[in-house]
Amino acid sequence: MATRNGGDGGRLFQVQVLASSEGRLLDQVIALGNNASQTLGFLPASVFRQAAHDQRLLVALQDERVIGYTFFGLPRQEVRLAHLCVDPAFRRQGVARRLVQELSERYHDRIGIILKCREDYAAHKMWPRLGFQRVKEVRGRAKTPSTLVVWFRDHGHPTLVSVAETNALLRVALDLNVFVDLHGAQSRPEAQESKALTADWLSGQLELRIMPELLREIDLLSRSNPTERKRQLLAAGSYQPLPVDASTAEKKAQQLTDYVREHQGIDLSSTAADRSDIQHLAEAATAGLHYFVTRDEGLISSLSSTSLAANAGRSSCVACVRSRPQPRSGNVG
Repeated sequence: MATRNGGDGGRLFQVQVLASSEGRLLDQVIALGNNASQTLGFLPASVFRQAAHDQRLLVALQDERVIGYTFFGLPRQEVRLAHLCVDPAFRRQGVARRLVQELSERYHDRIGIILKCREDYAAHKMWPRLGFQRVKEVRGRAKTPSTLVVWFRDHGHPTLVSVAETNALLRVALDLNVFVDLHGAQSRPEAQESKALTADWLSGQLELRIMPELLREIDLLSRSNPTERKRQLLAAGSYQPLPVDASTAEKKAQQLTDYVREHQGIDLSSTAADRSDIQHLAEAATAGLHYFVTRDEGLISSLSSTSLAANAGRSSCVACVRSRPQPRSGNVG
């Protein structure tokens, strides 16, 4: 399938598996990899040729020119991403996103895509935007001390934990502001409203869940305070994970953004905060949750139209509600 990129007047490029017989294209992949070896690490040409033979190279092509590639493996039940490389002249044009999406589409039967990336590399900031969530940190094996972050893009398959029955009447997703109210080191006056969610009388009736987008927000917003970041990530680890198909969530987020822009004249893609809110809602809907708890009055106001439930997302809806129970709320898909 051809995809239109963001440069050169929106010229088309296509993504395909590279065959070992396509020597000229394979040479371009090797050249791209060598040029990026300072961050990707050096691989002999023989490794690339074996990967092509095993059909483990995806390439993005524009006019028979390789503008990006992925080198991956298929151990156990996951896709392990070893290289994601885009020609510098074609970066920030959707090439990396399309390559990752193609991997997810081709191998959706696997639980997801996993990779490791050094925390001090520029690419570290890219992974959340491509639908990956931080899993853990490990020490690098290089002589120079480094921290590697393990990232995972979920394909939404149920796990033993996620399919376990719950007796709770409601399962709700928490916004970051509510999560920080519950787990932040400093108590905020407005946090009392959120802390009502943990009242004894709600025990067994309300099940609190977090979405991958919340983990991305913690990673991005707490970078200036490593101690608080670790505290919040540790608290997040106490919540049972829910499988969220990254590809489906991305599509729902786009549907919701388009619908609100068309029917309410509000552009929810204009700021990083708005895009994060929409992604959060889309992930909650994808996971099958029906309530998203927030103190963000602007978000509640923007998504107050009850018609959104019937038009955005189609198959599921999420009620965007204040952290203190209210008699009325707006629905979003």
